[in-house]
Amino acid sequence: MIKVAMNGFGEIGKDIFEQLQSAEGYQVRAINFIGDKENFYRFCKLHYPDIYVFYEPDISNLPWDALEIDCVVDTTNQQENIRKHIKAGCSHVVMVEPTHKIKCYRRRRK
Repeated sequence: MIKVAMNGFGEIGKDIFEQLQSAEGYQVRAINFIGDKENFYRFCKLHYPDIYVFYEPDISNLPWDALEIDCVVDTTNQQENIRKHIKAGCSHVVMVEPTHKIKCYRRRRK
């Protein structure tokens, strides 16, 4: 089972989330969301109580290592986030750009 976290939950993020929810072998464990906090939190608690929801603007503070996140899907199109996700403990980052280009990055082994 591949444990996935989402960073960014706009139109593209929601589409990817729905696809992952119905795909075998993937488990969305966390979402980092910055926006209408109350409505989003209520939505997640009602429909997805097993998903951790964060409102953390500094990605390097997210607990990807503690949650054993394998891959982060980032839909913010901010390239500097790649290093921050890896620093937070995930091993792969999938960066989705608004043009729907998808690029995958992975942590270098030490």
